[in-house]
Amino acid sequence: RHPDGRRMEFDVPGRSLLILSKEARYVWTHGIMPRKTDYIQDLRRDRQMRVSLTFRKIRKGECGCKYPFSCDSQLVHIQEDHDDKTSWLEQKYVHEVYDTIASHFSDTRYKPWPNLTRFLKEQKPGTLVADIGCGNGRYLGINESIYKIGSDRSINLLRICKEKNYEVTACDILQMPFRDNAFDVVTCIAVIHHLSSSTHRFKALSELFRIVRFGGFVMVYVWAFEQKERVFASQDCFVPWHLAASKNKKGEDLSVAVDDVEEGSKDAIVHKRFYHVFVKGELDALVEKIPNVKILESFYD
Repeated sequence: RHPDGRRMEFDVPGRSLLILSKEARYVWTHGIMPRKTDYIQDLRRDRQMRVSLTFRKIRKGECGCKYPFSCDSQLVHIQEDHDDKTSWLEQKYVHEVYDTIASHFSDTRYKPWPNLTRFLKEQKPGTLVADIGCGNGRYLGINESIYKIGSDRSINLLRICKEKNYEVTACDILQMPFRDNAFDVVTCIAVIHHLSSSTHRFKALSELFRIVRFGGFVMVYVWAFEQKERVFASQDCFVPWHLAASKNKKGEDLSVAVDDVEEGSKDAIVHKRFYHVFVKGELDALVEKIPNVKILESFYD
C-alpha cells in the first residue's frame, strides 16, 4: 500500500522469491491480507500456509537516503504530532528557503506561462482576481482592465512585488484573511505541491474555493510526478536550489543563482525545497471532495 492510498496485489508462485527495491522497498508497506481465499484472474484459489519474512539492516549514524519521509533517521527531529510535523517541514524547507532565495528566485521567474497569460487576458474588464502564492508577481501585471491582488507567505518576495507597485498581502494559504465568495477568479500556481500532507493540500484547495464566488473560476497548477526533465524517487522529495557563493571587492559575501553548480563543490550553497509531486488524477480526486465544485478542464503534462 502506497501512502497516497494506492494498492497493488501480487500472486507469488510457490518456491519463488519476491525482491523489493527502491520506492517499492522503502515507501510502500507490505503484508499478507488476512483472508482464506484469493481471486486471481477471476479464479478462486484457497489459501495454504504462507510465510512473510522481513529483514532489516541496522545503520549507525545519519542516513542520507532518497526517502526522507519514510526514514526514521531523517525524521528524528520532527515532532510526532502529524500536524506539527507537516508545519515544521513547510516552515524549514519551504517558507525559510524562499525567503532566503527570494531575489535569486525572482531573477529566474520573469516569463509568464502562456496558458495562464491567455486565461487572464480573456477575463472581462472589472474582474476581481486573487493570485494566491503570487511569488514575485509575474502574473499581477497582465491585463490592466482587471483588478488583481496577490498573496504570498514569503515577505521578501512580497517586497519585490511592492517595488513593482502591485497590490499584495502576506498570508498563509491554509488560513487566508479574505471573506467568502470575494473573488471572481482565483489562481494558485505552483503552490499546493509545497504542502507536506494530504490534509494541508485539501485544506488549501478548500480555502481557494471558499474565497471564489459561486460561478467563479479557480485555476491550480502543481508539479507532476512523471516529468521528462526530472526523475523523482518518490512523490515526497526535496528539490535543491543551487547558489554559487562569491565575494565582491570589499570581501562581502554574494550569492548568485545558477543551475550548473556541481554538488559537493566548495562554492555551492544548496537549499532544499520540499515538494509533493502529484500522480495523474490525484489533484482531481482532492477537488472532487469539495462540495459544489465542478472540474471544467484537467490535464496532466
